[in-house]
Amino acid sequence: MSGSNFTLDGTENLKRIFQLYPEMGYRRPVNKGFSKAAQPVRRAIIAGIPSSLAPIRKAVKVKAAAKFMSLQVGFFANQGVYINRKGKKWDPFQLAYWFSYGTYSWRTSLARLHVFATPRKTRTSKWQGGVKPLFFVERAWDQTKGTAQKIFEQTVDEETMKFLTSEAK
Repeated sequence: MSGSNFTLDGTENLKRIFQLYPEMGYRRPVNKGFSKAAQPVRRAIIAGIPSSLAPIRKAVKVKAAAKFMSLQVGFFANQGVYINRKGKKWDPFQLAYWFSYGTYSWRTSLARLHVFATPRKTRTSKWQGGVKPLFFVERAWDQTKGTAQKIFEQTVDEETMKFLTSEAK
């Protein structure tokens, strides 16, 4: 057997790419993909809000988690104040919650859509009526999850390839 020596050119470039990959080739493309994919979902949620509750649209936000690679789309608390016709002030999140999942006897019982953390209080357990659930957030998600997934995958692929081609030069 004879041994042969060979030299690989470009190993410094490969080392640099592997060092940068966790942030530039993975984290950034995924976060950018989340942000782009969230926009159609956000627009669908806003479009599904009943016209009588139009002012709560400002509570629909897209927020990224600081520590984890995740993104939340939906209603968030403390995003303004909704004043009804009687002059009562409400947090838009609370109104969105009620109109999406219902109140009192109309409270949703569909566990796949929403599970309430606490049961109805004894005092209100017999009360009839309330707000009928409209499930506009779930409907928006069901309509746009395919689009969001396509946008996410396409954006991640584009951004990863952009990183790799820029660093491979």
